[in-house]
Amino acid sequence: MNNRYIKILVLISCSALAIAGCSSDNSALQSPSTTGTDANSGTISQKNFSVLTADLNPSVIDETANTLTQTSVEITAFIGDRNNQVLTDSHTINFAAEYGLIEPSCVTENGECSVTWTAIKFPEPGGPGDDGFATITAYASGEEGFTDTNGNNTFDDGDATFDDLEEPFIDSDESGGFTAGDQIIDVKSTNDPTGENLVHDIADGFFNGSGCTHSSLCGDRKITTVFARVSMNLIVNEILSRTIGGTVTGLDPSSTGVVLRLNNVEDLPINANGDYTFTAEVDDGQTYTVTVLTNPTLPTQTCSLANATGTVSANVTNVDVTCATNTFTIAGNISGIPSGETVTLQNNGGDDLLINADGAFIFTTPIADGAGYNVTILVDAATATCTPSGGTGSDTVSGSNITNVTIGCI
Repeated sequence: MNNRYIKILVLISCSALAIAGCSSDNSALQSPSTTGTDANSGTISQKNFSVLTADLNPSVIDETANTLTQTSVEITAFIGDRNNQVLTDSHTINFAAEYGLIEPSCVTENGECSVTWTAIKFPEPGGPGDDGFATITAYASGEEGFTDTNGNNTFDDGDATFDDLEEPFIDSDESGGFTAGDQIIDVKSTNDPTGENLVHDIADGFFNGSGCTHSSLCGDRKITTVFARVSMNLIVNEILSRTIGGTVTGLDPSSTGVVLRLNNVEDLPINANGDYTFTAEVDDGQTYTVTVLTNPTLPTQTCSLANATGTVSANVTNVDVTCATNTFTIAGNISGIPSGETVTLQNNGGDDLLINADGAFIFTTPIADGAGYNVTILVDAATATCTPSGGTGSDTVSGSNITNVTIGCI
């Protein structure tokens, strides 16, 4: 089974108009620079809003005990202004988690604040976190970031790109963009002045921030209704894989053995009684089905299963196999019995069979495959002697009923 780890990915919302600040390097993970201890109050810029964790890969699952071993992770938000300066005044950072529990907000001090995310139970099969990821989104009042090409601290016609933000959301499928099934975070925006329309609002195509002088791209909202969005993906629980097995009883050690099949994935030959386990494993929450692919021969046996299907939540050890040797009947024909007389036959010294007329006969007790049979005359007819003919009276049962025992009376 695989170890479970937490991995952090930071995704900053962008549009086609906002390619600046969205790169494949780790620049988004850097906290804003500081030039000293002077106080700096202002507006959070999207380009300087990031979320970090001190431990990128904390193990959270004890595989042997199947328990959460480290259930809490500290999440820290860093903020800065458009000039890459740490904001020393207080700003409220909000958090939303796809899976687990997270403190709803924190207030920054000297450009940062932290909350605790906690995993309190394993993800439900098919539910949030079941894919091995939990997405956390942090958001706050601020302004869209831009590339200040001419260095005048204002978004104007000389600046080519900006972060045209859509409404924040929880990226449940880790697609990098909003798709059906992602969790909406309603906030006030140009498209939703009340912040309560219950739909995901797309970017408005304008720069929303203070000090905008662009001739065509300045939005109506300045500093209070634009929310910076950072999404963080935590690998909190890769799916646990479980073993499937049980115990075999009744298998004839001289037989060819039984072959079991698991979920049409693995065929397992078994040649002895005792415990068995498939090599292939089944993920937590998934179903398993064990079938008998091939029954034993030489002698032929039929094997039945207990607890052959179910849903995995732990290692399965009770798919028990019970094998029993097949049995077959001994039968034939008798002729020449004098009228009014009887003949008594035996098989293997027992199972007495009284016959009073010519024709077919069959012994009551079947014989196990691979065992011998021996038909003899216990009591002859009063005026005739009866004997099996042509060596048909004795042999070994081999996978089918015996129907050719021939007895003649003279």
